[in-house]
Parts: sequence; structure tokens; C-alpha cells
Amino acid sequence: MVFEQLGEPIKLGEYLYRYEEMIRHILGEMTFADFESKKIKTMLRAEMRKAETSFYIFYDQNRREPDYAFLQRKVTEFGVERLEIFQPEKGFLSLDNFVYRYLERLKTEKLLTGLVFAEQDLFFVQKYEANRAKNYYEENNEYLQGYEQERISINPTIQRLGYEKLKRTFLEDPLIQSLRKERKGLNDICHFLNRFLSF
Repeated sequence: MVFEQLGEPIKLGEYLYRYEEMIRHILGEMTFADFESKKIKTMLRAEMRKAETSFYIFYDQNRREPDYAFLQRKVTEFGVERLEIFQPEKGFLSLDNFVYRYLERLKTEKLLTGLVFAEQDLFFVQKYEANRAKNYYEENNEYLQGYEQERISINPTIQRLGYEKLKRTFLEDPLIQSLRKERKGLNDICHFLNRFLSF
């Protein structure tokens, strides 16, 4: 019988903290997992329950807490056996990527640049549009039985229509129009003329 010499024991709190830290790092480096999605959050909770169970199994078998080598083996086991299930569906478009692509389209079409908006307004408009795109994505990505393929995250046609709809609303939004440089310049001229004519 071969006895393995164990290293310094790790308390449960630290074990779970280190485990989650390492698997999140692996997921961030090797997948496109969206940590904000309900599905990934649920899967991470299940993974942490599995990690806690492995801690107690080790404790029952060895009458002490596991060491760092055991923790690393369990992280490796996760990478080999369960990493793949955290991968998004093929053709999946995450919330962050949808928002990013929408803003990039506006920039590419010269609709969201420093030529159109003053610097302080540009920052506001980007945040405003990012929030609109986020809300649009969430409203159109609800999982309903029988309509699974109609989710914006996996349907390229609905994604394209979404970009077009958001762009059209962007161009027609009175708030956005009021912040455009040429409109602000026109407003300044009108304000000046009104003051001048009132004398």
C-alpha cells in the first residue's frame, strides 16, 4: 500500500473560495460563458455544491481537510470532465456581445462619433444606447417552450432585425437628436436670435 504524504490542510471556506476563483479563471480563458446568464449562475452553484461534497468526502476518508494538491486535482477534473457543458450553444450571442456589436455598428456607420456629438455628450449617448440594447436583448431572449429558436441569442434573423430596430429608434429619438452637434448649434443660434430680437 502506498501512502501519499499530504500537504497543509485547507479550511472549507478557503477551499471553496480558491476552487471558484480557479474555475472562473478557466472558464474566462477557455470559453465564452456569460457569467451574467441565469443558466451559468445555476451551473456555477451546482459546481460549488459538487466542490463542497468533494471536500467532505475527503474529510470522511482521511479525517482531516484536503490539501492544495487535492484542490488542484479537482480543478483539473472540472476542466477535463465538465468544462464543455459551460460552453454556449453553437451560434450563441451573449448580452455583452450583442450590445458591443450594436455600438460598433453605430460607430462604423459614423452615427456615434465625436464628429456627431460633443465629447461629454458622446459618453452619455453610448451609455444610453448600451442600456437600450441591453433591455432589448433581455426582452427578446425569454425562453418559452415551443419558441426556443426565436430567442435573440441564437437567431441571426432576430439579431439583425434587432440591430435595425434599435438603429431606427436611435435616429428618431428626440433626446439623441437634441444632443447632436448641428442641432445644438442650431439651438444656440435660435436662442441668440430670440435674445437679440427681444431688445
